[in-house]
Amino acid sequence: MNRLVRSQTQLAVLVISVLGCASSQTATPDRAANLPRYDFAKLTGTDLALKILDHRAEATDSAEWVARLTADFSAVLSRVGVHIVPSATTVLEVRLLQARSDFESQQWKGCSKVAAELSPVAAGGHPISVSSDRCVTKSNLWGNATASRVLAQAYQDSLAELLSDLDRELR
Repeated sequence: MNRLVRSQTQLAVLVISVLGCASSQTATPDRAANLPRYDFAKLTGTDLALKILDHRAEATDSAEWVARLTADFSAVLSRVGVHIVPSATTVLEVRLLQARSDFESQQWKGCSKVAAELSPVAAGGHPISVSSDRCVTKSNLWGNATASRVLAQAYQDSLAELLSDLDRELR
């Protein structure tokens, strides 16, 4: 009897592991990214058009991601005196290239890849391109809640790195 219970338990663990390996999630973070303050000295007082594009292969919730990125970028830029104006000649184009969490080896791995290009007007005659690719891995303690947390953390980390690189390029 003990062997039967052990065999059933092992089979259940194997089935859950196999099914878990195929799990993936792309849920949009439900709150704004907690980002530091940036200088963006060359952009202060500038009218800027913000263009957000979702270029992910698995863009099933594209409108939510575009809204999340728009809100996060608008908040950071408006804090330093940038005016978001759709018709502005200075354009910041942001491309979401990856945002997903996958279940691998009993852990959730969230990855986010974002790229941006600032038009030549504010960049002093040449475009500035920056990108960031970040991943976060955590043990699967809370199921899909863990999946959402690793994706939100990877997204926040990739935005922080991208904005930091853009700020450095504008000095």
